[in-house]
Amino acid sequence: MKPRTPGLWLIAAIIGLLSQMPTSAIAGMTPAEVREFAGYKAKAENGDAVAQTTLGLCYNWGIGVAQDDVEAVKWYRKAADQGNAKAQSNLGGCYASGIGVAKDEAEAVKWLRKAAAQGDKAAAGRADALNRTTPSKGSPPTEKSATTLDGARVVITKKGNVTNVETVGNLSPNKAFTGSTLAAIKPENNPVDLLNRAVELFPQNQRAAYQLGLAARLQSQFDQKRVADRTAHQAFGVLTMQPANERVLSWGGGSQTIGAEDHRAVLEWARKSGPPTYHPAWMMQHGMGAFGATGRAGGGISAGFVAATAWSEVLNDYAKFIDTPSFWVTRQERNNPANFPTLLKAMESRCLSELDSGRAGDVGRQKLRAVVVGFDFKAADPTLALLDARDAMRAIVATANSTPPASEVKAPPAEVKSTEELKAKAAQGDPLAQRALAMAYRGGNGVVQDYAESAKWLRKSAEQGDILSQYGTGNNYERGTGVTKDLVESLRWYRMAADQGNAGAQFNVGNCYYNGWGVTRNYAEGVKWYRKSAVEGNVIVSGRSLYCLGFCYANGQGVTKDLVEAYAYYRLAGATVAEAREGLLDLGSNLTADQLAAAKKRTLELQKEIDAKSAAKKAGK
Repeated sequence: MKPRTPGLWLIAAIIGLLSQMPTSAIAGMTPAEVREFAGYKAKAENGDAVAQTTLGLCYNWGIGVAQDDVEAVKWYRKAADQGNAKAQSNLGGCYASGIGVAKDEAEAVKWLRKAAAQGDKAAAGRADALNRTTPSKGSPPTEKSATTLDGARVVITKKGNVTNVETVGNLSPNKAFTGSTLAAIKPENNPVDLLNRAVELFPQNQRAAYQLGLAARLQSQFDQKRVADRTAHQAFGVLTMQPANERVLSWGGGSQTIGAEDHRAVLEWARKSGPPTYHPAWMMQHGMGAFGATGRAGGGISAGFVAATAWSEVLNDYAKFIDTPSFWVTRQERNNPANFPTLLKAMESRCLSELDSGRAGDVGRQKLRAVVVGFDFKAADPTLALLDARDAMRAIVATANSTPPASEVKAPPAEVKSTEELKAKAAQGDPLAQRALAMAYRGGNGVVQDYAESAKWLRKSAEQGDILSQYGTGNNYERGTGVTKDLVESLRWYRMAADQGNAGAQFNVGNCYYNGWGVTRNYAEGVKWYRKSAVEGNVIVSGRSLYCLGFCYANGQGVTKDLVEAYAYYRLAGATVAEAREGLLDLGSNLTADQLAAAKKRTLELQKEIDAKSAAKKAGK
């Protein structure tokens, strides 16, 4: 079982997580915004459609609250269902761009048409563009075409001067799976098919769902052996980061019913079924090599690949893992309900270490304690209750750390009463107004949606040192949103935000050096930036950084290979990163008893080192 390399997907995904970080989110949030948000929320919860729409905007752009696109969509939908035209337009825009919801152009057109029927000309133009008809004035047409680019099947979308290229098949299902047992799996069912079905089954049959998840993991390990492009190997790791999938796979880690016998059932199925026969497009199209011939030599399949041999290697590794006594002793201890108080305390301690100081942190500590005290040890499935408690604790930390302490909030800018006034303030050089105007152009709020204009104003703000704008500009260049895609320029802007202490930017800089995106590959430099990001204390970003450091130690990339050190990093990252837990299983079965004891000791030492560095940083030392 091999851990996954860090990849480009996280650079794109992290923009949504950035808003939960105390450093950058605080820097751009004013007391006035926080107060106004509280007022909007109170009205929205009472059913006020206008307030619900405004609340959606607040979540969309992180105004007065941590940015949360999923929450934004929720409030837009509430208002849209009441007939609010602006909410209908915004909801349509979310569906069109895949912001906070799965991209669905048909659903986008439906909501945009509802807004257009109430006189929203901008919504009418966007609906026209999606339908490939003549757009309204000021909204450039959207041109979509499927073609082959350097041997890769791609969909090219053009709107104005913005061109987006996506590979076909990335993380996509192959053939829908409707069965409920391992025996029902067909050779054409890929890991995405199995996980989709596992999520459907989980509420009624956790055990069956978990076994399908294990089968999907075996298939992904087989695909890692046959897909040549290493940047594609992270595909299953991306799937496991999706909350529903992660929940399915985590359940088996603490269930009283899942044990070696169930893994042996999966192993027996795998031996009977033989190697999968589906084409690994779901993984292959996820990698950077999908856009270039270099990574697709031989049609993307590893040279000399023999399916029967690769499948046998995967199953032999799995059998070794199942037969490791030390693993099952640990599992038996973990599955004992008498040990649940210890597990809860460990979860609480981990989350307490992530909380910032100040009033919000104090409230968070009280809420964490309430979760522990209120845990239901008599629940029908204590493991599910434990997962619920873990997720509740994570949410408490994210919310508390997104609340700005008064000492770290910038003085509020002069009130802006209209779009024209906002434009005037932006033209005068106000960086926060420039960022707000960029958001307006990006979402089509008060102006005709224009990604190029949004990118222009965001860059102006970034040039004045605004951390969020620097990060957003890096993201624009990385994605090609409103600008020509340029990984060199993307790295430059990420580096500016990283130099100001932004953990998400530091992580992305590390990824760029590790993978050679926009710069010559340099593992040692990647490790340096992962270390910086790891001490920031944010649950999500720190966890990913710790995992990447563990991976580097496990493989001797940028550091001397050290499996004991790798185990320690994986152990710390395992609280939030599924791949780290897999790395632990792999390493645990290969370490001697003395090495394992040293690794556990090193884990405690490493946690103290990170805590000390994090505390020193917060204290300004």
